[in-house]
Amino acid sequence: MTLPLLVGVCTFRRPFLIETVRSLAAQSRRPDRVIIIDNDDQSTAEKIVDAARDETGLDLFYRHVPGRNIALARNAILDAAGDARLAMLDDDEIADAEWLAQLEIAMSKGADAVFGPSIAVYPENAPDWMGHLSPHSQWPPQKGGRLTSGHTANVLMDTTAPVLANRRFDPAYGRRGGSDAVFFEAALREGARFHLVADARVYEPVIAQRLSTRWLYRRRIKAGITIGLSTPGRRSRRAVLAMGKSAYCFGRAALAIGDPVARHRHGLRGALHVGVLRGTLGLSGADYYGKAPV
Repeated sequence: MTLPLLVGVCTFRRPFLIETVRSLAAQSRRPDRVIIIDNDDQSTAEKIVDAARDETGLDLFYRHVPGRNIALARNAILDAAGDARLAMLDDDEIADAEWLAQLEIAMSKGADAVFGPSIAVYPENAPDWMGHLSPHSQWPPQKGGRLTSGHTANVLMDTTAPVLANRRFDPAYGRRGGSDAVFFEAALREGARFHLVADARVYEPVIAQRLSTRWLYRRRIKAGITIGLSTPGRRSRRAVLAMGKSAYCFGRAALAIGDPVARHRHGLRGALHVGVLRGTLGLSGADYYGKAPV
């Protein structure tokens, strides 16, 4: 039996959702259904979904799951999907017209989940170094040519795969972020087969509030915290390594003071290791999700 091809989107106070749905309607391989989970306290996205349904003709399923916890919203998508090939993307992304078709082809080659990149689209006033580094773009992490984790910014998964069938996102990470990384890392440790599909792209227009270096460095620290909290092994050794790596990266950044591209490449890497150190020491920091979206 051929599994239905579904798309899931978590949303929280994001009017841009209408553009995301329009991009799904423009797919060369249109989804059989789109599941939209509204994680706000009130059902603020319902009118947007109703308008999108009338405009696009897509089969849009809407559910209000309050709680300001993105792990709960992601689990609601899994519950609503059942047995399916389930794609996910964010509510501030636009999918390339061949996105689903590319993921579907890759899935047919024997993967439990396939991932594509989320490519940042910068406004004209963005600093030149951002255009060179594209630090807002998201690629699933790799080591030695193999994926070491995944993300829900661009994924297609087989929910019937034994390693994924009963798996759920951990609500403990639902406000601080990183529940998707923890989900996919755990699946990999249990033998999941993941593939990268570089041409299956979604695009994220970068809003003005995210152009600040402060926002970027905080985001990298947050990503590192998730790694530090979720990685098994000896914490003392990992803490020492993180300290050494962050010191090295910041040292390289200081030496590149006249080269913004090199300075921020090393500085952002150093910020990631600061986050790993904080997470390893159990210092999770402030909640990220559930506030006004930025």
